[in-house]
Amino acid sequence: MNYKDIILSIKQKKIEPIYFLCGEESYFIDEITKTILKFTLTKEEKSFNQIVLYAKDTNTEEIISEAKQFPFGSKKKVVIIKEAPCLNLIWTSGSVLYKLLPNELTKSSGQAASVNFFSA
Repeated sequence: MNYKDIILSIKQKKIEPIYFLCGEESYFIDEITKTILKFTLTKEEKSFNQIVLYAKDTNTEEIISEAKQFPFGSKKKVVIIKEAPCLNLIWTSGSVLYKLLPNELTKSSGQAASVNFFSA
């Protein structure tokens, strides 16, 4: 899926449970993230249902905990993990987070996550 397709699907409210955004052009990653935030939560819902974590300041347990929490007063919750290359060890196919996070998000209705990968 390319940048335009992702933006269009989000604007059409066809929001996936998780997005892994990576590449050398941070502009596209930022624009997709902004679009997710604009079309998933109202201004009032953001205070309880929008979480931004920085990979260098968090750990696997905190990410899983945030992802598993149900939205409060909303149908959706958005968890954004920025600077995710810091998490490179836990994103391998054998890791707990790799196996658990997508499954938990698809089981929990209304969850959405955006994970920003920036090339180092």
